Amino acid sequence: MPMIDFTYPEGAIEPAALASAVEKLGGALLRGEGAPENEHTRAISWTFLHELPTQAINVGGQPADRPYYRVQLTPPEGTLLHGPGPVGYAARRNLIREVTEIVLEAEGSEYTPANAGRVWCLITEIRDGYWGSLGTTVRTEDIAGFANPELPQTPLAAQAREAFDELAASAQV
Repeated sequence: MPMIDFTYPEGAIEPAALASAVEKLGGALLRGEGAPENEHTRAISWTFLHELPTQAINVGGQPADRPYYRVQLTPPEGTLLHGPGPVGYAARRNLIREVTEIVLEAEGSEYTPANAGRVWCLITEIRDGYWGSLGTTVRTEDIAGFANPELPQTPLAAQAREAFDELAASAQV
């Protein structure tokens, strides 16, 4: 159930490049979490775009002279991104690199240390039991069951599958 908030300055990214970046960001976060990429995980992977007027982004108290970006990644706690050990650290580092590359590609810029310094990635894990959807608390076991039908199923995972299948069907009408 990853969420992404992508903040960028007005006019910095062309619409087609932005659409491609949104698709790639969702896939990168799912891979980083170790989640299966399927229609169910995509249905609960949302990206919120926050295009700000150029004067609304400041660096050192002054209007930015170049585009600066913030990508806030919000996965559930307990994914491959979790933990202080080498696996969690490497997964976070790899995800941040991939996200930075996606943003710079969308902007049309080469990956250089200076360009990469204009992209901030913030990972905020949400503790188990602190997700909410379908009018209730969603636990990690519910998310896992929803995302992967081969895992143990909870009543909420089944309810979520029905709800998101209905949303998908109505969106295609």
